[in-house]
Amino acid sequence: MQIDEARTQLLRLRDALSKNDRAEGNAIALSLVAASPPLGRQWKAISTLLQHNGEINGARAAMDRYVDAQGNDPAALYDKAALLAQTASVEQAYALLQELPPTVPDAHANAYSRGTMAINLGRFAEARLALREALEASPKSGQSRLALAMIGNIEPDDEERIFADKEAIASQPPLEQAAWQYALARLLEARGQVEEAASRYAAGAAIMARLRPADLKRDRDEAQQATEGWHPPVISRLGQEISQLGASRPIFVTGLPRSGTTLVEQILVSHSAIENGEELGLMRLVQQDVGGLSYPAFEAFADRGGTLAELRQLYDGLLAQRFPGERRIVDKSLNSSRSMGLIASLFPDAPIIWVRRDPVDCAWSAFRNWFNQGLEWSWSLPAMAYHFKLEDALFFHWRQVLQGRIHVVPYEDLVSDPERVITSMLDFCGLAFEPAVLDPQLTQRTVTTASVAQVREKINRNAIGSAKPFHRFLLPFSQAYFAQT
Repeated sequence: MQIDEARTQLLRLRDALSKNDRAEGNAIALSLVAASPPLGRQWKAISTLLQHNGEINGARAAMDRYVDAQGNDPAALYDKAALLAQTASVEQAYALLQELPPTVPDAHANAYSRGTMAINLGRFAEARLALREALEASPKSGQSRLALAMIGNIEPDDEERIFADKEAIASQPPLEQAAWQYALARLLEARGQVEEAASRYAAGAAIMARLRPADLKRDRDEAQQATEGWHPPVISRLGQEISQLGASRPIFVTGLPRSGTTLVEQILVSHSAIENGEELGLMRLVQQDVGGLSYPAFEAFADRGGTLAELRQLYDGLLAQRFPGERRIVDKSLNSSRSMGLIASLFPDAPIIWVRRDPVDCAWSAFRNWFNQGLEWSWSLPAMAYHFKLEDALFFHWRQVLQGRIHVVPYEDLVSDPERVITSMLDFCGLAFEPAVLDPQLTQRTVTTASVAQVREKINRNAIGSAKPFHRFLLPFSQAYFAQT
C-alpha cells in the first residue's frame, strides 16, 4: 500500500469512527495492518482502536508495527507490555518488562507495573519487592501503597511505608489521596481497628464519589431496557434459529461484584475441560452492533439487515482470538444481567451460573474494595443499595423467564459444603467431577479482579459474616436496601 492510499484509508477510518461504525472501522484498520504502510506513531492509535473493539490479534500486530517504527525503543516496548497485560497475556507482559531498563518510562511506573502484574500472576513475594521499589521512586504514591496493602499479610516494614508521610499525601491529586485512604483502611482493618478502618474507607469513597459520581438514572434505565421484550417465546425462537451453528464454548458466570463469581470461575477453570476464563467484555461489542439492550433494539438491528448469526460469529471470533481452540471458556463479564436476553438467544446451550451472597456481606466487601472505574455505585452506600435492588430484580426476572437455564449458587453454601455445591454446578454444566475442583487455589492462572489474593487460598468460610463488625457503619446501605418500595 502506497502512502497516499494509506492516507485515504486513514481518512475513511476517521469517518467510520465519527459514525460510530465499529465494523467498518475495524475493517479499515485491519486492512492497514495487513498492508503495513509506514504510519510511524499512528500505529499506536490504530492498536488502541482495535483493542477497544475486541480485535486482539490486530491490536497486537499494530503494536508490533509501532514498536518497529520506533526502532524497538524501550518506551515503545513498555507500551507493548501494557497492551499484552490488557489482552490476557500478563505472563508475556511481565517477562517483557523484566527485559526493559527499570527507568522506562520512569522508575515508579515501571516498578508499579511489575508489582501489579506480579499480583495478577499470584507471585506475591515478587510483587512486594517491586511495589517497594515503586514507593522508593515515588514515596507519595497512594496507588502503590494500596497495591501493597491488597496483597494481604502486610509485613511490619510495609506498614511503615503505608503510614509514612501522611502530610505529604494531602498535597497529591485526589485519586492518589483516595487510594491512600483505602490502603490505610486495609491496614487498620487487619489490626481490628474497626471504627478507624471504616472512617478511612468512607473518606476514600467520598473522594471517588466526587471524582466519578454514580449515574443512578442511567443504571435504572439500562436495567429496564435489559428486560424489555425478551419473553420466553422470543428467546426460544431465536435460540432455534442459532442452534445450527453448533455447540457454544462459553459458560456464563454472573452475580454482583464480590458475590463469589471469581471463586466460581477459579473452580471451573480447575476442571480439565475448561481452558480459562475472565471478564471478557465481548457482549459489550455485540450490544454496540445491535444498538441497545432491549428486544426492540434487536428488531431494529434485524430491520437494518443484521442477523443473529452475525452476532454469534462476532462473539465466537473475538473469543477465539483470546483463547484459540475448542475447549470451554468461562465468561465472567460484569453486568451480564443486562445482556441476558441476548446471551440466552445467542447461546441456547450455554450454562448460566448466577452467584448470590448475603447482601450486607456483599455490600461491605464491595465498599472496602477499590474499583478504579466502571462501578461508580460502589463509592456510596445508598447508591450501592439502589444498584443491588436493580440487580435483584433482574435476577428474579431472568430466573422466571429462563426457567431451567440458570443455576443459582449461594456463596455461603459453596464455601460451607463445597463438594456438594460444586458437584451440582458441574452436573449443570455437563461436566464430570474431578478432585482438582476442590483445590482451586492450586490452579496457576492470571487473576485480574479484586479477588486475586482470596482465590489463592483454600476454599474457606472466613468471609461469611464479614460485615458484622461494621454493622453500624453499614446502616445507610441496610436501611435503603431493606426498605419497602
